[in-house]
Amino acid sequence: MVVSTHYTSILSNMSRPAYQVATLPPEVPRQPFVDVFRFNDELDMLEYRLRLMSPMVDTFAVVECDVTDSGAPKPLHAHQLLMSRAASVSPGRTLRLKLSGGVATGLITEVRLREPAAKVLLLNLSVRSIDVAKHTKHTPAFSRELVIRKFMTRFVGESFPQSRVFVSDVDELLDPGFDAASFRQHRPCMRPRLRHFWFGEHCVKVSPDGKASKGWTQPLIVDTGSPWFEHIRRKLSVLRYDSSGAWGPGDYTQECWAPPEMMGWHFSYAMDTTRMMEKLTGFGASDDAHVRRFVNGTSAQVRRWIEEKVSACTHFFTSTGLAYRHTPYDGQLPALKGWPRHPLAPTS
Repeated sequence: MVVSTHYTSILSNMSRPAYQVATLPPEVPRQPFVDVFRFNDELDMLEYRLRLMSPMVDTFAVVECDVTDSGAPKPLHAHQLLMSRAASVSPGRTLRLKLSGGVATGLITEVRLREPAAKVLLLNLSVRSIDVAKHTKHTPAFSRELVIRKFMTRFVGESFPQSRVFVSDVDELLDPGFDAASFRQHRPCMRPRLRHFWFGEHCVKVSPDGKASKGWTQPLIVDTGSPWFEHIRRKLSVLRYDSSGAWGPGDYTQECWAPPEMMGWHFSYAMDTTRMMEKLTGFGASDDAHVRRFVNGTSAQVRRWIEEKVSACTHFFTSTGLAYRHTPYDGQLPALKGWPRHPLAPTS
């Protein structure tokens, strides 16, 4: 996709916030910056993320499971794509984690990519042997997702000591225009504030009274050398912020701060209709009653409903507080062209 001259102008003329130029004292050693993210099948978003964030990232780590959250077998899409582009591959190692209901097993393979030139760890995770019925507090799909996220906590603790680690989903992106020191602050945890788009760059979440969202703040940047992270690692708390407490015991409340500046983008459902249908029926939210109601129809009906919502920039599950408008927060979009989107999303 081509960036319009309007947005290009805004991008080139906008001055970065003062927070960008934060620098670390000379006695503080530079920590490696690691990007760990969960991946299902969004290959175009994966490619875009690698190209967008490679200037700031020392190591990418792609966490991919061999089943969907609903338990259906799935190919290892990221593994297949990135191995085909490998300049070199190092011998793999195995990481196991005993959880309630069974043992999760991950195979970690280091790959050096040709394009973009980047170091990537592929974590191919199997949770097929885990009986998620043991996790009676949550639905099966959500329980399986939590198992995967707990494994990610173990993986981060084992693989990236003394690092700053961005733990997120593949569609939650940081802005490489910020100075790297902006993401290496002294607190043990940061919740970067992301502009929240649905479907494409002109579908932006706003409040019912028309005010722009304050941003999406579920992903975390954590200091793995901090006592706080050691506490999180021992408890296997999920590295995901959720004020409702559904993700964990609320260990982040005091230590995880959210700077006021927008520091990136969250492109929800920036994919075509077929993949939207697969995501709605196969992953964590598939057990939710509002999702089941929305997909309760023939394939043709669901496709039509999705495309009607996308074309109008309308949330799938209409409810209080989920209104959208066509105007981006501040006109700032990634300078890198080609961000993923639904082909029917409005372009102006």
